[in-house]
Amino acid sequence: MFKMWSMILLVLGIFMFLMGVYMVMSGFKFVMEFLILKILGMELKIYFYFDWMSCSFVGVVLFISSMVLWYSYCYMGLDPLSEKFCYMVLLFVMSMILMILGGNMLMILLGWDGLGLVSYLLVIYYQNVNSNSAGMITVLTNRIGDVGMLLGLVLFLNMMSWDFYVMEMGGNYSFILMVFVVFGALTKSAQMPFSAWLPAAMAAPTPVSALVHSSTLVTAGVYLIIRFSYYFNGGVFSSSLLYISVMTTIMSGFGASFEMDFKKVIALSTLSQLGVMMMILSFGFYELAYYHLVIHAIFKAMLFLCAGVIIHGSFDFQDFRYVGMYYYMSPYISGMIGLGNLALAGFPFMSGFYSKDLILEVVYGFNMNIFLFICILLSVICTVLYSLRMMYYIIWMSVLKFHSYSYIEDSDMNYPIMIMGIMVVILGSVYSWIFMLYPMFINLMLWLKLVNLFMVLMGLWFFYNFFFLYSGGVFSDYMNFYGGMWYMPIISSGMFMKMFNYMDFFVKNVEQGWYEEMGAQGIYYNFDELSSNFIHFQGVSLQYYLFFMVVFLFIFIL
Repeated sequence: MFKMWSMILLVLGIFMFLMGVYMVMSGFKFVMEFLILKILGMELKIYFYFDWMSCSFVGVVLFISSMVLWYSYCYMGLDPLSEKFCYMVLLFVMSMILMILGGNMLMILLGWDGLGLVSYLLVIYYQNVNSNSAGMITVLTNRIGDVGMLLGLVLFLNMMSWDFYVMEMGGNYSFILMVFVVFGALTKSAQMPFSAWLPAAMAAPTPVSALVHSSTLVTAGVYLIIRFSYYFNGGVFSSSLLYISVMTTIMSGFGASFEMDFKKVIALSTLSQLGVMMMILSFGFYELAYYHLVIHAIFKAMLFLCAGVIIHGSFDFQDFRYVGMYYYMSPYISGMIGLGNLALAGFPFMSGFYSKDLILEVVYGFNMNIFLFICILLSVICTVLYSLRMMYYIIWMSVLKFHSYSYIEDSDMNYPIMIMGIMVVILGSVYSWIFMLYPMFINLMLWLKLVNLFMVLMGLWFFYNFFFLYSGGVFSDYMNFYGGMWYMPIISSGMFMKMFNYMDFFVKNVEQGWYEEMGAQGIYYNFDELSSNFIHFQGVSLQYYLFFMVVFLFIFIL
């Protein structure tokens, strides 16, 4: 089943990508519209919009999905529910395609909610406490953004249409609608302060992580803003998005530099790259953001598949300190991990270099305050630092001097990684030749041209000092803060958990405690007991009355 659907998706992906190439060359685009029903002048339509961007992105999603399903044939082969897993992945991919091709707000919302629902089912696939907790964090955080999308749908309904063009006639509605759309995009792409769910979603099987963190769930928010780019007219949106994205990038970069779970390091690097995409979107370069979106999807999916091979062969260990010296076990997988990390760090002539270096040079050409500029430079240093750190720990070093491997080379896991490795090398240049018909010429001062190279050297220096000359206790005070994503999980989930714990304490001790004792029920029982005592005294013999009379008389005389 896995291989059959993998081949089907691969053929469809190649077809859609070639259609995107034809459309960008010819300028051709078309729509498919099906009228379902009409109520009081309001048309309910199935509306698909095909242009070069939607077709090429669908091609990339289908290509990555086909590689993931091929890989899952071995990774999930012994799972008794593997068939259910395959259908859930297909449903997840279908929801993403529906969101990409949707030409009106209703179609986008159908795909959007489908992504949220199926992602929850995939995160809780293993049915344990950690998976259930991670699934609740994921689905509840995404539902916050879904509220914005639903309110946007209501505004479209107020304008008697769900098509995008009515935003030009909406007046103040257009501004409010963009607020809702941007809010939904920030939650889906895990920007601050909604970042805690993305590392928590690592509880899902590794093939799901390769799909979710590369081209589907987390990229939906970026793609949504790209689709609404015509109405994203700068001002407060651009400045707010710039600060949020830069803070997300620097926060996730520091977190990945201190994290010991290598699967979470890859997830935090995804969060960092999403911040880069949002940053360039805030400057209005939507095609450049899409360029980096496609390139990042390929090498990030490959990194997750490589991580899955290591987890699969090391008895589910995900800690750097237990899976070191992997070069001696599998030079092939080690080389692919190195290739993916070089692309992630923007090493020259890797695919990540073509998009990321171009984005940074465009950003350097704008006027910005010194705080943002320093944060961007620090994010470049952190990218180099955690990329080299992951290669060093997994491939060469073993901190605990303990290895536990049961590794068998399997072609069904290696071939998808090899194909994606080839794409990591060639896709950056090929994409720029095909889709960027007008090359960008950026005129900067010499020191701004060289600042990226200097930041790479700074990253190498920090890496050398942290992991060769490092004394364990120097930075231990900061690891909880930086490695804990600036306490973002506590803010986004822990505070609510404490609030509900306090509410439970209130209900148990106040509402069901003091309120019951001092309220209507308590007064009833107290008076009932008091009256029972009076009845008891009324029914006793004359001796008790004489005894109490003598006692009170004695007290009175004294």
